[in-house]
Amino acid sequence: MPLNEPGWLIGARNSYQLALLKRGEEPEGTLAIQATLVKLPAFTTDEELARLVKERQAQDTDPQRFTVMTHDVTAYSQQGTACVKSHMVTEDHMAVKRSGTPGDMVLEALTLTCPHPTDQRVGVNVTYSQRSYPAQRDPAFLEKATSVLQSIEFAEL
Repeated sequence: MPLNEPGWLIGARNSYQLALLKRGEEPEGTLAIQATLVKLPAFTTDEELARLVKERQAQDTDPQRFTVMTHDVTAYSQQGTACVKSHMVTEDHMAVKRSGTPGDMVLEALTLTCPHPTDQRVGVNVTYSQRSYPAQRDPAFLEKATSVLQSIEFAEL
């Protein structure tokens, strides 16, 4: 599991979010795990929730900075809770770089959004992401990201 790897640091933590960060293998690469509580709009079906999540993610993706290469969103069950899993791959045209190496980077993210089992208005959003140059993308990204998302447990609100 990726969290057992050395090098993870807490980037942010408060009552509503947790961000863990780690440098990638190359100087510009980064890995991140972000968990946040979000307000969900009312929905009646799993398909409607998937549509709402996809729309929100599309709105949050700046078209000046990112070119979306892949954005797949599907219903997904997590511990008996109807959730939404999304896989997004984008080209990042404005990535902040330490070394000044030219070229666009790739940001790949696997996100799980679940209504909390005791309050459907509260969403639990967990994302595992990797930013790297195209040639350095981790072929095991989806396997690692899935292991993180499958480890999610719901606590009382």
